[in-house]
Amino acid sequence: NVSLLGRVVAALSIVALAPLVVAALLLIDANRNGMHLQVLQTHSVAASATASRIDTLLKSRNDQTASLASNDSLNLAPSSPESVSLVGSTLTSDSSLFGVVVLSSDGQVALRALRRDLDPAVMAVALKRQREPVTLQSSSGHLWLVTIHALSAANGQLQLVSSADSLVDSLHPEQLDRDAEI
Repeated sequence: NVSLLGRVVAALSIVALAPLVVAALLLIDANRNGMHLQVLQTHSVAASATASRIDTLLKSRNDQTASLASNDSLNLAPSSPESVSLVGSTLTSDSSLFGVVVLSSDGQVALRALRRDLDPAVMAVALKRQREPVTLQSSSGHLWLVTIHALSAANGQLQLVSSADSLVDSLHPEQLDRDAEI
């Protein structure tokens, strides 16, 4: 037996609290959707930045390969002292570069410069004639980036073998979190 006043207070309380409960549930849903969109945008930005870094790295390596391949001494006399000096200085100036190979039109090695500490299994990657302008090769548990460019004055090709560590590092964006994967 609740008095009339008690019933009125209970009814008014229910009427007053119902919109608050509905509003709270709607806000929770809106916050969840907003956070989901923010995560998607963050991942989109990270993926775009990663793609841009990889594109820049590959373009740089392709440009380096094309520049060496257009050198007159490498085209006319790959085993000349000028060619050997050019390839040697290129190899020593870039710590991620592990090999430069000039192949003749019949696939024979015309010039080869490889780091001394190079694993013999990696030499097979360096000396194998590639068909694609950019390839990733795995050897001795390591990933290698091989870029090629046709020699401008001959039918041969120039191959650069470099470590693909920077490509792998690009897939682990530090700006998101250490555990972030793309």
